[in-house]
Amino acid sequence: TQVDLQATRVDYARSFWARFSACDLGNIINIDEIGVHYDMPPRRTWARVGETAKVDSQQKYSDRITAALTVRVD
Repeated sequence: TQVDLQATRVDYARSFWARFSACDLGNIINIDEIGVHYDMPPRRTWARVGETAKVDSQQKYSDRITAALTVRVD
């Protein structure tokens, strides 16, 4: 329930600050990363009825980079 989630959040915050309260806030960093796919080949091709569709190449994986977002406490 929402009440349980809120209680878990408060308990975690208390535990975190009890352990890291002496740390400089500028040294507490949160990072999240995500894979970004770009230039993805289409999953389908267009062809007229009765004709064939020419495909130059096929990629198993699209081009991908990893983006990271970091946030400092202060």
